[in-house]
Amino acid sequence: MRCCGLEEQGLIARQLDPNDRRSFTIHLTDLARTQIRENAPQHVAFLNQLCAGLSPDESSILLSLLAKLRQSLLQYTAVDDCHTVNSAPSVSVHAGSMRS
Repeated sequence: MRCCGLEEQGLIARQLDPNDRRSFTIHLTDLARTQIRENAPQHVAFLNQLCAGLSPDESSILLSLLAKLRQSLLQYTAVDDCHTVNSAPSVSVHAGSMRS
């Protein structure tokens, strides 16, 4: 995994697993969380522009499918009973806001 650039920028921090010194977990830093919060409005505006051509029904279907993919991803990335996977901060985009 190539994380050195993000680590050098101070956006992620690696933490060794105390039970298995061969592995580590990666966490977002406060700097990364701040950048996510600051950039979220522009990101949502861009997503809304991308989806502007979708009908309300298509927007609802897209959001439903993305929610299913997110659930699958969360299940797939769950490590085991001893480890939890923290999801990144999420931004809600409602179908009504994606109308042209």
